Amino acid sequence: MINRTALPDRDQWNGIQKRKDDTKLCKKITAIMEIEESGSSVLCYTADVSDFQSMGVIINELVEKYGGINGVIHGAGVAGDGYLIRKPEEVFRQVVLPKINGTWVLDKLTENLKLDFFILFSSISGYTFTPGQGDYTAANAYLDAFAQYRDKKGKRTLSINWPAWKETGMAVDHNALNNESFFKPISTADACKAFEILLDKHIVRVLPSVLNYKIFERGDIKIPFVLSEEIRVDNLIRQKITEPKEAKVILKGKLGNGYSDTEQSLGRLWSLVLGVTEVDVYDNFESLGGDSLLATSLLKEMQKTYGNLVDISDIFTYSSIFDMAEYIESKTNKKKEFEKINEEEDTEEARLNDILDELASGKLSLEEAGGMIELGVVE
Repeated sequence: MINRTALPDRDQWNGIQKRKDDTKLCKKITAIMEIEESGSSVLCYTADVSDFQSMGVIINELVEKYGGINGVIHGAGVAGDGYLIRKPEEVFRQVVLPKINGTWVLDKLTENLKLDFFILFSSISGYTFTPGQGDYTAANAYLDAFAQYRDKKGKRTLSINWPAWKETGMAVDHNALNNESFFKPISTADACKAFEILLDKHIVRVLPSVLNYKIFERGDIKIPFVLSEEIRVDNLIRQKITEPKEAKVILKGKLGNGYSDTEQSLGRLWSLVLGVTEVDVYDNFESLGGDSLLATSLLKEMQKTYGNLVDISDIFTYSSIFDMAEYIESKTNKKKEFEKINEEEDTEEARLNDILDELASGKLSLEEAGGMIELGVVE
């Protein structure tokens, strides 16, 4: 097992498990000990999988010690978060390097070994293209493409597009488990069963999950992939979305509690998306728990009311209810002024056409028409 973060020395494991002050670490230690109790040996190495030199040292050591390597399971990954336009290059690289460079390094260092399998742990992000996950999606898309490339060379390769795991993994670590995904989270037991089945099959890419049919029944959800004819025939997508109940929210922050209609409307949307019942109109969206995913949800709700007046960048630029309300009202007023100008121009044009029609029909003389145009009146 090669891990970027070093595990404590084995003589500390019992003490760590007794203290139970690091649940995630305790689970790792317990899993290793259970494997070894079954008669297997687990060697723990520390290295950055994208570092060719350090990985080469470990691979060579393993080959010399055991005479070869039978298979590779590449499960390294760093969760991405935030829109690329606001993300530093270094953060982007931290997400893509373990998967993209790591995959290349592992393949290059084992290219002369007769591996039974080369398995890549990809993600459903390759199907769902989650907003705010551009770097993570790109990294997993690379794994999917690399699996196809390597398998065509006659080297057995599998990319598994895992959904969220219920008990462990990134979704649990980042508190990202929810019911809004196209695919239901998978239990650890079911994931292990799926993995055992996949080891016996020559499949290049697979998504071991169950469709979340409730999401497909919603009319406001755009499906980013094509459903099979079998699913369509089964008529699994048949119900229209029911409008959510209007959220009740208490606004605060202003002296006198005088809030505009726009502020009250935005308050209800903030409450609906963020799950809060009380909001200070000067509070920052991100300080209330908003992130790139919730910003996308908020934008969808806002566009139902305000159309295309707002885009995703505006949510971060005008990040409080007060600022957003001012912004929307200013754009709305400009739009009304523009419409008024157009209406006045249309009225002026219609007035001129009426005068010219009456002039052409003989109802007005040339002098009378000129006078009316100059005075700006139509009788």
